Amino acid sequence: MAVLQDQWFIDYSVPEWKEASHRLIDSMLYVPEYYAKLMHEAVDWLRERPCARRRGLGTRLPFDERWVIESLSDSTIYPIVYTNIRELVQIREILGSVPYDLMDYIYGYSGIDGSRYDSRVIELARRAREQREYWYGVDIRLTAFPHLSNHLAFYIMNHSALFRGGRDLPKGLIITGLVVSNGAKISKSKGNVVSLLTISRKYSADIYRLYVAVNADISTNLDWNETDVSALRKKYEMFVDLMENFRPTEGGRRT
Repeated sequence: MAVLQDQWFIDYSVPEWKEASHRLIDSMLYVPEYYAKLMHEAVDWLRERPCARRRGLGTRLPFDERWVIESLSDSTIYPIVYTNIRELVQIREILGSVPYDLMDYIYGYSGIDGSRYDSRVIELARRAREQREYWYGVDIRLTAFPHLSNHLAFYIMNHSALFRGGRDLPKGLIITGLVVSNGAKISKSKGNVVSLLTISRKYSADIYRLYVAVNADISTNLDWNETDVSALRKKYEMFVDLMENFRPTEGGRRT
């Protein structure tokens, strides 16, 4: 356990905030459905959470630039930037940064002071806001169950805090199991990571898709077992060979 001086926290225990988060959960689609109850429990469980660290990559804490925002706290609404990154880059090229008042206009509900910026910046900000309003919020987010008690709970609570409602809020979550390898967790330290590029070259994308379709279930883990994959490929090749060599007899009767 480490004790850090001047540590910053996000207080997720505010009753009004929790109530808004529970309402958001109730409005969303969950697949499988039982994860909605678990999401309610995760939100109830959250209290004060350290939100900054002293080293590593990330966004500097606006209140104290000696600190970097902790990655889970900083990674819950980033998909909104996908909607208008081109406009943001162009604004930064012109101004050297994207000022806070423009960010409030693009991602929030404030107006814009047209006297502060030239017409190019105003038009880029207008387009950025238009893109955000068209594409956000997220209809379905797909992720895995280990994120339920941290990342997804932050995802729900931070959206309910920052956005007023309607289309800016997430609409649904699909929560899956994990992919394991021969029954073991996949990790770099175990040396059992297999890239999709390697799989497609060794087995083909079709064999991978077929293996996943046959073996995967949304509520359980998928075990990538190369012995089973090889056996499936042989059966697939036998089926393809059978179809290629199939010939109907005269009179339309099949052999």
